[in-house]
Parts: sequence; structure tokens; C-alpha cells
Amino acid sequence: MYSKVVIFGCNVLSMEVALRLHERSWDMTLVSKDERCLEGAQNRGFRLVEVEADYTDDEELKRLGIGLDVDVVFTLFEEDANNVFLTISVKDLDPQVKVVSLAQSKDSAHKLRAAGVSKVIDP
Repeated sequence: MYSKVVIFGCNVLSMEVALRLHERSWDMTLVSKDERCLEGAQNRGFRLVEVEADYTDDEELKRLGIGLDVDVVFTLFEEDANNVFLTISVKDLDPQVKVVSLAQSKDSAHKLRAAGVSKVIDP
């Protein structure tokens, strides 16, 4: 079992992942800049990170525990470029962390794997 999970992005898929992890009592954090989505997650009892959390800032990623005690990172942004960038940043801080990412196309799935994603979700 994994000790700590961080989920980036706030959409239908990320809320479903968060719900499943929450049901299993995993220590997870949902990171998003979407205040409405965060409010909905908070109403469900999910632990949240402030709206100001910036996934492009390595210091913010470290503050979330990446490189320290995070075992799994979900990059579930709807824009492929954001998922690729975040994967590269996360793997740079912790090459051993498992990364699960959303891909919108086969092309981006290939790029995510090249960036170090452990599992690609291809809807």
C-alpha cells in the first residue's frame, strides 16, 4: 500500500480517483486552482491544498511532499502539455515516485511515457 498520494487537476476523473482513494482511507491531497471544484471536494471530506499551489514551482512540489514522502502522483490535467511538464518536474525531484497521467491522444501518451509516467490513462 502507498503512504501518500497527490492528485493534480480537478475534473470528473480526478474526483473519481479521489473518491476511490478516500474510500480506502489513503492519505491523499488534491491540488487545483479551480475554487469551485475544490469546494466540492472539500464538501466530500477530501484534504485540499490552497488554491495558490503552483505545480510549475519545484518548491511548491516539495512542500506537497514530492521528493520526501509522496509515493504516487496523479497528473490529471485536461491539457497534455501540463501533464508532461508536471511529470518531468516530479520525476526530477523523485525518480522513484509512481506517476499516473491522463493523455488525450496516442501522441501525448508516448510523450508521457518518455517523460517517466508509470501508467497512462487514455480515455
